[in-house]
Amino acid sequence: MTTLKGKVIGFGLTGSHCTYHEVFPIMQQLVDKGATVIPILSYTVQKTDTRFGDAEDHLKKV
Repeated sequence: MTTLKGKVIGFGLTGSHCTYHEVFPIMQQLVDKGATVIPILSYTVQKTDTRFGDAEDHLKKV
């Protein structure tokens, strides 16, 4: 298993809400491999509720 221990990764997320179900597992994989993930979220991610989920729920996942 590849380790990312000690690595810090900035992970940008924008308002492409329909892709979150694909993106969140990737963020988790990075953490599972030991990386510190710093989320960088657009205003839209933080504030917009859509048919793909509520902004508050997305923030909790991140």
